[in-house]
Amino acid sequence: MIIIERVKLLINEKQKSTNAFLIDIGFNHNFMQDLEKGQKPNSEIIIKMAKYFNVTADYLLGLSDNRSLCNCYK
Repeated sequence: MIIIERVKLLINEKQKSTNAFLIDIGFNHNFMQDLEKGQKPNSEIIIKMAKYFNVTADYLLGLSDNRSLCNCYK
């Protein structure tokens, strides 16, 4: 459940609506529901979200509380 909680937090911090986030990143409207149900996104999607929010994939996955990027995705 950590992924959905962190995605929601980051959407709010970015001052976006959920729909705006989904449109910006190119996901369908079921994506958030799938996360709510505990479905784990594949690595490609994790990286895409990490880039969008400018955080680490480890942060999104709950493996770290460190959000800082080290130019890993550029």
